[in-house]
Amino acid sequence: MRRSQLLLQWTFPCTGHSLYSVVCSGIHSAENPQILEHPLDNYVGDNEPTKLECKVEGDPKPTVTWYRNGEKVSTSADDHSSHRLVIKEHGRDGLFFLRIIQNSNISDIGTYYCNATNIHGSAISRTAFIHKSVSRWEDKVDRALTLCCRDRDKAVLHLMNLF
Repeated sequence: MRRSQLLLQWTFPCTGHSLYSVVCSGIHSAENPQILEHPLDNYVGDNEPTKLECKVEGDPKPTVTWYRNGEKVSTSADDHSSHRLVIKEHGRDGLFFLRIIQNSNISDIGTYYCNATNIHGSAISRTAFIHKSVSRWEDKVDRALTLCCRDRDKAVLHLMNLF
């Protein structure tokens, strides 16, 4: 019966030594991705810009992918005519909208999250919502007030969907 041996060898630079230890540099620990800062909810009007951000870490540096309502977000990296851009600034990975669109064909309103992935795994952020805001109070009142008469002497006022 033959014995097999496995020899593992690493080479890395050493900057000095003493009787008890060797001081070495260049050793990096592998890290699973982590979300340090999660995206926050936004209230945005039609055709206004906005941005979602998440801060991630890991070794190697994770790749960040954005999702809306569970579907991968198409950005200018995928389609040069897209109004959505992936940005990296101040150590954060962001999704920037040149303008928020909500019509019958396209809608940016929804639930978003980022997924950070590297060779060791992935991490998913908490969800953030992009809500459509109404620019004028009168618009909110017109759509939100309902007056219901139940009895001859009483009227019930219902306030709904103000925000």
